[in-house]
Amino acid sequence: MSSESITCWPEAYGVGESYTITSDEFKCIDHYLKCDCPSLEADQDVAGVGVIAAFSVSASLTLALTLLCLLLVRSGDNDTSNALDRYLRKRVCDRFRFWLGHERADRWRDISHDMVISLSDQQLVTGTALLIAALTLLDLESITVYHFAIATDLVWFSSNVHILSLIIIRSFNERIKLKDSLEPPVPLRGQSHSRDKRRRSMQMYPTLFRSLLMCITAALLVSVFLISGYKNWYDEFECPAKCTVPYEKGGEPLVWAILSITFTVYEYTYELSLLWNFEWTYIYRLWNCLINNKVVKLARDLLSGIRDRHQNLDRGLGFLSRLFQLFWCFWASETWSIMTQIIAHWFGYNSWSSDRAKGQDLMTEEQVDKENELSFGQLVPLLLLLLLLMQFLESAAEHEADSRNAKRVKTY
Repeated sequence: MSSESITCWPEAYGVGESYTITSDEFKCIDHYLKCDCPSLEADQDVAGVGVIAAFSVSASLTLALTLLCLLLVRSGDNDTSNALDRYLRKRVCDRFRFWLGHERADRWRDISHDMVISLSDQQLVTGTALLIAALTLLDLESITVYHFAIATDLVWFSSNVHILSLIIIRSFNERIKLKDSLEPPVPLRGQSHSRDKRRRSMQMYPTLFRSLLMCITAALLVSVFLISGYKNWYDEFECPAKCTVPYEKGGEPLVWAILSITFTVYEYTYELSLLWNFEWTYIYRLWNCLINNKVVKLARDLLSGIRDRHQNLDRGLGFLSRLFQLFWCFWASETWSIMTQIIAHWFGYNSWSSDRAKGQDLMTEEQVDKENELSFGQLVPLLLLLLLLMQFLESAAEHEADSRNAKRVKTY
């Protein structure tokens, strides 16, 4: 921060005769609540237009390619047990594929799949790195509430896109398992069981590393949301973020913090369980077992000899079972996951845009222009976007060659 004179008082909240210090002398432990916070200045490494553009483009591209890949899945490819997903694949995906052409649809599905796999991990790594950087600057009293909020919004933006892209990663893993299940159980000549076991363990390493990064990201997100629950969070954007940490949480900031933490814990727990193939269908089977067998038998024993009550009981439990089936079908579907992540994506964008507008209202025009300038340090994240173009061209060329080879095999 550049040096400026700020007004202070001997007691908190402006009590006593005022005096001045420079902004360089401002320390949270000595001056917060006793002094005006230093003027808000631009931080191009956090809220610069290049950083925001890099995050926005990569996250939006990941979201668009994930939706495209899901739209191009055939109803017979890794068909899901969820009735709602099966219905939408037949009614929506198959019709879209017919309109586009099956050969072209397969090629674009494979290209978008490769792009999503690459972009998904990029969202996870960059989001984790930005959170670590924000918390490090927080400890050094080098980041304001405004820039800490912007960093949190960007990571929320990218983490939700990453969670949505996990649908494609799970589909890829299911395809591998399906391929393995179709292979003969007896190893071929020259192939040993140990080699097959080693191949399977190698396939597990990416999932293990991805899960570890997801756990780290979730823990960091919970930490920053707890910090942002300070009751005056939205009113002190110009203050150092570390100054707010010891003080009372409450009000609207705490409500949003609790909602964000709840959503983060739920989503990451659910997605990690799916990534490790936890069978959520067991819960559904347990419910059906209790409703259709145990509960019915117990109730009939208690109401034995009363025929009318038997019929009412059957109707009531049948309705309850069908209601739970409808709820479970929707809640456990890919459709619900897509809807929740798109809503979270929209919420993250609105939160970022409102925080940025509120923060820039506190800046001078000179500082606003500085934050909107494209500096040398922002060229790196922007130039990294060229890797996406290279990945697209490489994937398109590879799948085009595979398509031509398949046509040649058919002609022979």
